[in-house]
Amino acid sequence: FDTTTGIISGTPSAPKTITTYTVTATNANGSGTTTINIEVPSPPVVNYPDTDYTLVLGAAANINPTVVSGGPITRWTTTTTLPIGLFIDPSNGTISGTPTVLQTNSPYTVNVRSAFGTSTTNINIEVIADPTGLPIINYNSALNILILGNSANIYPTYVSNVVNLTITPALPTGLVFDTTTGIISGTPSAPKTITTYTVTA
Repeated sequence: FDTTTGIISGTPSAPKTITTYTVTATNANGSGTTTINIEVPSPPVVNYPDTDYTLVLGAAANINPTVVSGGPITRWTTTTTLPIGLFIDPSNGTISGTPTVLQTNSPYTVNVRSAFGTSTTNINIEVIADPTGLPIINYNSALNILILGNSANIYPTYVSNVVNLTITPALPTGLVFDTTTGIISGTPSAPKTITTYTVTA
């Protein structure tokens, strides 16, 4: 605080809750006062409910963070790429998807940014095989648009412990379903409106 000009300057080095300050000015004729409010918000502080996450290969996962302070958060990223099949939502920090590759326990740093600064938090993610031995099949895309008269192949991204597969309802004319691999292939020969198919392992 400059006692001659009234200028407040410098670099705040610690958070401070909003505080009212009284500035008093004096001269030979007396004094007068005014007040100002100053707050130094802290950078964002975020965490995930757990530090270690064990995910199952081929099974959908959803990891939601908690914001302790310093919001609203404007950007979420990870320093290194998450396991294949998992993604972080840049707007809310949710890590979701379906892991498709086995992985030993590995650390990941999540970076967060708000108007008041940046910070990081760390989690560990491991991807293991399905311990129950139940059959699992997943496809990369929920929406597949095929071109009439053009050959097509739709491959599952992950198949585990599968003996036999079925699909309902019947596929569009010209397409066939492999009951062992889950591959949909062929050449569609008639138009078909968007239809939801269920693959059962």
